[in-house]
Amino acid sequence: METIMEGKIPVRITWMKNEKGIIESEVLIGLDDVFSEGISISKKIEKFKKRYYQFLSDVKKLAKKNKQKKASDYWKLSRLLIEFNSKIEKEFFIINYIEAISKDMKGFHLSVTQVDRLFQFANYFKKSEIDDAISYSHYRELTDKRNRLVELDLFEREKKKLLELSDKGKLPSHKPEYRNYLNKITRGDVTA
Repeated sequence: METIMEGKIPVRITWMKNEKGIIESEVLIGLDDVFSEGISISKKIEKFKKRYYQFLSDVKKLAKKNKQKKASDYWKLSRLLIEFNSKIEKEFFIINYIEAISKDMKGFHLSVTQVDRLFQFANYFKKSEIDDAISYSHYRELTDKRNRLVELDLFEREKKKLLELSDKGKLPSHKPEYRNYLNKITRGDVTA
């Protein structure tokens, strides 16, 4: 996720009670930006809000789909995050981005760390590499080790291996078996 602010309007997502007493997300900007951008900033902020609320609406629909979330649900959520980010990143910088997304993505109950991982998930795995017989936890373990596996030129092999294990019904538990296996590979304790 890009964190360069130059030329972007910094915004903060906060939460306030509306007239019905329901807590809702609200977008705040600094007075300096209001004065420097002039009247056009209100249109930009409205456009931003519309995109943010549409993103939250899409997340809500996805969250209602299943009580037990599948790997494909997390992949779709990751795609929504990436698409929303690409729509706003040229104009806006959300100061508390990960915190806001974590708080507003009701139905997924994600920590700040998990939201950060979601930004990576759909970039690291194609839709065709997502198998709902494999838990999101397995994918998360592999995502956590991705950089080291790429250095060792093993990431693509391990993605294929995970799918093959699932196809054969031999998927290890993500804790401790799969995690330990990935730890051994990234330390060089296991050979190909």
